[in-house]
Amino acid sequence: MTVILAPQLTNELEAATVTVSELAALQSFAGIEELPVALQVPLASESAHHIDNLSRRGLVTDGYVHPDLADWLRTLMLAEHEVTIRRIAVAQPERMVISWGGRRGSPVGAVRTGDIIRIAAITGAPAAPLRRFLGSVPAMRVRDVRAPREDLLEALGMAGEPAGAESAFRRLGVPAQDARRLVDAFSRLTGMSEIVAGAPRAGSMITSGVFDTPIGRLMTIPACPGDPPWLTLCGGSDARISALLKGLCWAMPTGS
Repeated sequence: MTVILAPQLTNELEAATVTVSELAALQSFAGIEELPVALQVPLASESAHHIDNLSRRGLVTDGYVHPDLADWLRTLMLAEHEVTIRRIAVAQPERMVISWGGRRGSPVGAVRTGDIIRIAAITGAPAAPLRRFLGSVPAMRVRDVRAPREDLLEALGMAGEPAGAESAFRRLGVPAQDARRLVDAFSRLTGMSEIVAGAPRAGSMITSGVFDTPIGRLMTIPACPGDPPWLTLCGGSDARISALLKGLCWAMPTGS
């Protein structure tokens, strides 16, 4: 893949803010094969109108993509490791991606809110912007539930059937009172975020969930690589979420 860039452009970008349509046009213009799936940028043909808009903002000059933006797009496309968060159960779904290009330099972050995408290099600890993106909600006070992944997901998927969900949690060894509180919490979700991390091209991805409810935040913690496919459902404290995000950011491929 060759991204067309202009070496004569020396002004550094702090960030680039584009619409989804502009990024789709830029993808075609620059010959970018693929962007992170989480951003949901549709394939589109090059648009002179959108390229003109990008040119007026200095992101494209004389037919060349700004070199900083070109580097960021290259990292997003060729990521050896990636952490994404999709905030799903909110009025306006939001997505964040942080991509690492191995030894190519700093990680690059992209945030999509509605039709707007902001792209920038990440400075400092990469888990910090992910943590801010999730926000802070008091943790629900409940005992940890550790169970085979499929069994726990089955219980979580029965939130619309309180009696069945409570029975499913009880079969996992959850005390009756905790089972009722969990069913009540999941029946009244106010927000839900999916966290996925790993090597996009290898297909080896780790998934976790964060669930906001009127009685506190819950989260799922996946088993470590190599362990049996179990999940832990627990209160989503700031400390636990920070530890999870740091672990996912550090789970870089060997040799990176």
